[in-house]
Amino acid sequence: MTKAETISFIKKIKAYYPVFKLEEEGVDEWASRLKPYSKDDILRKFEEHLKGEYALEPPKLHFLTKFLKTEEEKERFSNDYLIRCNLCGQQMYLSEYDNNHYGKCLLVKTIMLYIKNVSYEELDSYATEKLERVLEKYVPFKKEIEYKR
Repeated sequence: MTKAETISFIKKIKAYYPVFKLEEEGVDEWASRLKPYSKDDILRKFEEHLKGEYALEPPKLHFLTKFLKTEEEKERFSNDYLIRCNLCGQQMYLSEYDNNHYGKCLLVKTIMLYIKNVSYEELDSYATEKLERVLEKYVPFKKEIEYKR
């Protein structure tokens, strides 16, 4: 949203909520916070606000941007689609699966083979680097025990 669009939007809010007031610094803050989002998305969220349980109060900036994708995020995900991980069954965007999830998920599943009585959820809460250290510590130990048999 441009600053001009933000000022126009603030006027719209004032039409519904005459008590809504912003000083120049407030307008600048709203303009900078709304800049990454599209005007249509913000207007849609405002309409949701007008129909919602807090409709008697002016909208909060946080509500207007909550769960919205920025223009940059929309561009990035425009060619992305939802998939389901074949290891854990979690649903996510393909770009998240390629970039982060698959390696960590594979690490968690491998550790679960060697350490019994630990759940996927418990291990998934740890950072990948910590899981790699656990794998380095326990997998060679397991191999050493099998070798001695």
